[in-house]
Amino acid sequence: MSLSGWFDVVAPVGVGGGRPVGRSGGRLAFRLLGWWLLFWDPDQYVPGKSTHGIVASADGDGKPLQGENTYRLHVPANVPAKNFWAVTAYDVQTRGVIESEAGKFEVASAAPKYKAKADGSVDLYIGPEKPEGVPAGNWIHSVKGRSFFVYFCVYGVEDAYMNKTWLVPDFERIE
Repeated sequence: MSLSGWFDVVAPVGVGGGRPVGRSGGRLAFRLLGWWLLFWDPDQYVPGKSTHGIVASADGDGKPLQGENTYRLHVPANVPAKNFWAVTAYDVQTRGVIESEAGKFEVASAAPKYKAKADGSVDLYIGPEKPEGVPAGNWIHSVKGRSFFVYFCVYGVEDAYMNKTWLVPDFERIE
């Protein structure tokens, strides 16, 4: 499993992480505070209490996530979250949640309207049309002509997530 489409938003630059950018020191400081409040320092990880997120803006082939395409995200069983997990889609241009006619931008285990497989895993789909046979709760409506990125957040992170023995695969484009 390549994991080329996800990156850790808090890992140090050069260790597979993102790098916050800004136009001024004040704006940068404000953005950094936001990241720190939401995602914390991985060195301060508290099992079962901390929150952690990863972000994907590309599929497993490294191509940007586009609203006119349909993608599948396979969430393996036993997500190591004491509290809950959430998959949330954001518009690249606005940095806000996807604003589609369906009004559905997130699937979360805190409000489980999705249907899990017999093994406990969940297949989620993001696309402009709900694929045939996919339960409505397993689908996030994208907007044609708009790029998006997705956060996978774990609330109450457990060790299997932090030590990477449990991983989220890349998005797979569905034809």
